[in-house]
Amino acid sequence: MGEIEQKKAELIRLRNVEAEARLKTIRLLRSVSENVRRTAESVREWPAGIDIAEQRKDIADGREDIALQREDIAEQREHIVRQLNELAELDAVLQDQLHAYGELEAAADAAEHSQANVLAQRGLAFLSLTPQQFEEAVAELLKRDGFRDIRVVGGAGDLGADVTARASDGATVVIQCKRYHPTRLVGSGDVQRFGGTCYAVHQADHAFVVTTTGFTTAAIDYAKHVGIHLVDAAWLRRWAHGESTLLPAEASPSR
Repeated sequence: MGEIEQKKAELIRLRNVEAEARLKTIRLLRSVSENVRRTAESVREWPAGIDIAEQRKDIADGREDIALQREDIAEQREHIVRQLNELAELDAVLQDQLHAYGELEAAADAAEHSQANVLAQRGLAFLSLTPQQFEEAVAELLKRDGFRDIRVVGGAGDLGADVTARASDGATVVIQCKRYHPTRLVGSGDVQRFGGTCYAVHQADHAFVVTTTGFTTAAIDYAKHVGIHLVDAAWLRRWAHGESTLLPAEASPSR
């Protein structure tokens, strides 16, 4: 883009030069016209036989200057035309590159959506994943839905935060992932341990526990009390299929 700006600046400079040349030509023509007028007046006043060779020489010099000015203007015009042609060619190249980048971006978006939906296409085989792979699958769904600054941070010392992200409004989202067998419900103790860190340690605006199973009644009651969203297997299935979102646009912070 810097080269384009330089060429535009050069074009402006050349146009200014052309304008100055035209102004000089006009002034010179006026000067020659004034000399011709004065010469005519002098000739009328001079006695017959007075030599007017010097006046003719001035007129000839003036014509020569005008011819030189015209040559300069013609050269400047040719240079300006060349610059305009180069700018047009460069603009065409840039337009082609922008079009190619647009196609690449669209392909990347399509790939992201395809990757995020692959689990749904395979029948939501979340239970076939390892806990780490389940956390990465949740992160892919966040990426599909437009969340940013997504990090998979689960592991030893994670203090309950397996995945963190930012919503479109800048809100901090903290998720704990529980890949449990359907016969094992997420209990109150699991949710309470997460509740002790999601706000105080991780400064969450929205806190979620996402699982492949369901929650005990005690876990649900505790989550409602402290404002933690519980995503069970049914919600997870709808989210993966794109039938619902993790965080509705109108949602307020959990706390």
